[in-house]
Amino acid sequence: MRDPRNRLAQVQGPLIFNDYDNLQAGNVTLDTLVDIGVSAGPISIRDTMDIENTIFCYKYDELY
Repeated sequence: MRDPRNRLAQVQGPLIFNDYDNLQAGNVTLDTLVDIGVSAGPISIRDTMDIENTIFCYKYDELY
């Protein structure tokens, strides 16, 4: 809950593990698709960022 307005719209890193020079692929974006299996199939990272308002529906009483 620390600055969710900005944090839910931030993602970074290479598409391929340890490819920080982007020699094999580009960087992850919020529109990058991830396959979470039988739960939902391929969805964008944007749709996974807010665990309380997506298909995950997690709710924590206390974060810290």
